[in-house]
Order: sequence, then C-alpha cells, then structure tokens
Amino acid sequence: MSSWAPAAFSVKLGVPEAPSATFCHDCQDLEIRYTGVTRTKGDPSATSHKGDLYAFGTGTPVIQAVAASSAFLGPLSAIPLNKQGFAESIARAVKGFLEGFEGIPDWFADFLSNGLQNALNINWIVWAQNADSDEASFQDAVKVLRFLEKSGGEVGQQELDLLAKKSFFGIADGGVGDNSGIGHSLAAGADEIIVFADMPTSVSQTGKQKGSRQIFDVPLVDLCPLCYANFQLFEESKEEIDAQWEQQQTLFYLPPETTTLNSLSIGTLQLTTAQNDYFGTSGGRSVKVHVISVLSGLGIGGKAYEDYATFVKDIIGAFARSDNQDKVHEILNWLQ
Repeated sequence: MSSWAPAAFSVKLGVPEAPSATFCHDCQDLEIRYTGVTRTKGDPSATSHKGDLYAFGTGTPVIQAVAASSAFLGPLSAIPLNKQGFAESIARAVKGFLEGFEGIPDWFADFLSNGLQNALNINWIVWAQNADSDEASFQDAVKVLRFLEKSGGEVGQQELDLLAKKSFFGIADGGVGDNSGIGHSLAAGADEIIVFADMPTSVSQTGKQKGSRQIFDVPLVDLCPLCYANFQLFEESKEEIDAQWEQQQTLFYLPPETTTLNSLSIGTLQLTTAQNDYFGTSGGRSVKVHVISVLSGLGIGGKAYEDYATFVKDIIGAFARSDNQDKVHEILNWLQ
C-alpha cells in the first residue's frame, strides 16, 4: 500500500469543502518553472507568470498540487540517506566491486559509481508548506527541512505546532503514498469506491496484516527499516479480502490477439473501514469497493514504450467483445 507517508499533524486527506470543484479557474496556457535541489545544496524555486493560483478554490497553491517526484526512484525517499557520507560509501563500495571484474573498464565503474552517488544525494521528496508566495512555499519548506535535519530529532512541541500551522508536508510519488487512491477516498467520506488496479494486491494490502513486509524475500532476515509499511484501512484481514475477491470476481473474455493482458476481471468487495490516523479515516463504516482488475506483465517502463499503447488497445478490445457486455453494463451501473 505505502512505503512512506508524512506525519499527519492536524492535516487529513480528502477533498475539502470548496465553492467550486474546478481544479484551477485560470490555468489556461499556464506554465510553471520548478528548480529542484539536492540533499545538501541549492534552493528550490517555482515561478508562474500568473502569480498565485489556488487549487479547487482553497488555500492550496496549484504549484504545490502539481509538484511531483520520481516514480522510478521514489522509494528512495523511504531510505534514511541523511547520514553523513552514506551515499559516498555506497558509491565507493560499488566501484570497488566492479573493479574486481576483469574486462570492466575504469570509465564505466566511475560512471556507475558517480551516477549512484548523485541518485542517493537527490532529494526525491518535494517539500512544501503554506507561504506568502508559490516560490516561497518550496523555499521556506526546504529551510524548515534543513532545520529539522540539524536538530537531530530534538524538536519541541512549539516547533511541531508551527509545522502543523504551516501545513508542512512532503510530496512523493503515488507508489510510495496512496497509489490506489483508496485511502484518500475513504478520508473524503466515500462509502462506494471504484478502483482500477491490479488485484488482489491493491486492495488486500490495506487489510489487517503484519505491520511491515519485505521489499526482498530473504529467509530468516528482517530488512526493516528497508521494508514496506502497511497502513491498515479495513478491518478485514488480507486473507479475508483475498478470499472474498476469489468468490466475487468475474473474468472477461480476452481477444485472441491480446499480447499484453494476462487477465481482466471485475468484482465488488463489501468491507468495513478501520481507523487510521495517518490517513484520517474513521473506523466501523461499511463500504463497497468496486474493482476493475487488470493484470499484465508490463512493468513501469524502461523497455518498448509502444507496448503501453498496445495495452490500452487490448483493454478496449476486451470491453468491445459482445460476450463481455454484461460485465461492461455492470461497470456502467457503478458509475450511475
């Protein structure tokens, strides 16, 4: 579900009450320039020729809402890399390892070592807070971040109250936050949710289970803190959710020319919310989770990108088949 989440303070996820659901009233031809920082140097800047713009008519600047971090390397935000010399030590170890193999040129070992050191030194989280301007929302947040790093964890209640007042938070890739959107939907009060994702992982990982799970399966070795944290959103256990899905799912017939789809299915889960202060969810509510499950061998990238267009074509082809129309109509009924 999530491998990293900011401290909640007094902030709860969910769509706030706002006079309009329009994301941005004056974003036509909007251009935002953002300059990032490393962990050790530089100040971020974000500028717009239209000045301060706010999302959904609230006090959240658009420039905060559209900030993003790396998807591929986002999980690095979960690793404590602030220790002095950590990145350099890892890079030297990798270089020494490569130099032990005959045939690997020195320039390649240097290239890989330097690239790894740069990747470990980059601040993969976009930090922001309420400020007098869009640009200051990033710059002020980085100043606060550096203050917190220098404090060595010795932060008093006064400082914590100030962080909460300023809505100090970090923006990371959805894959290390609420990748499915289920937590956000529950916090907003939804009692019926439609999820387009892979099953059973996307939903069952939000059920009751051990507090963490390994990134790599190493027998008899606990790799934490280099592990995933599980944030429980439902009272049902992971095993109960998996079993319910097996009973409820209905498989689509796939087109014979499909090359990227392993399976496509739908189903509805009846679940009970759990209280989770990190996500701002209350417990004891009965909710329906409608799932469109798409399983594929495609990953997040790095190979033939035209395969993703084929992937979309294969999904549309399955939806267009006459023997799948009963399932298509069921999805349409969810949307009414």
